[in-house]
Amino acid sequence: MLKSVPTTYRGITYRSRAEARWAVVFDQLGWTHHYEPEAFDLPSGRYLPDFLLPEVQAYFEVKGREPSAIEKRFARELCEAAEMTVVMSSGPPNPSRKQWDEDLLTFVPERFEDEVDAYAYRGGFVDGRREYHPACSIDLGNLAHLGSLREISWCAAFQKAATARFGVFE
Repeated sequence: MLKSVPTTYRGITYRSRAEARWAVVFDQLGWTHHYEPEAFDLPSGRYLPDFLLPEVQAYFEVKGREPSAIEKRFARELCEAAEMTVVMSSGPPNPSRKQWDEDLLTFVPERFEDEVDAYAYRGGFVDGRREYHPACSIDLGNLAHLGSLREISWCAAFQKAATARFGVFE
């Protein structure tokens, strides 16, 4: 198992280089992001999500590999407690993957009577997917204030993140 390398980007020290690269993606997309904004007391224990993305009303978690069963349980509990979408990534953004959204696991809150349940789907943040599988992605259509969907260039944002230099190169 590789050890995380604390990485500074725009004055914030992230616990890993993968987290810093995701911050680059969010910056390239013009999305506000807050790093480790607040901890939650969940049934499984205390939990500190990596990012809050207020425009898309989601928490974003960065994992170095496929999330474990325990990590998925925490994400499900966070989704239900905060009543917000939780997205987990398996590693840093990778511009060379054709199906990059397969590296994401999305937990979506759904309310039934007085209870909120989280449902997990492979993928997330995909333009157009809502038309035929609405629960599987964040509704980018409600983000008109961030620019046209055609202007949101995931490929360019991933490329920028993959080539970003941190620390003294910033």
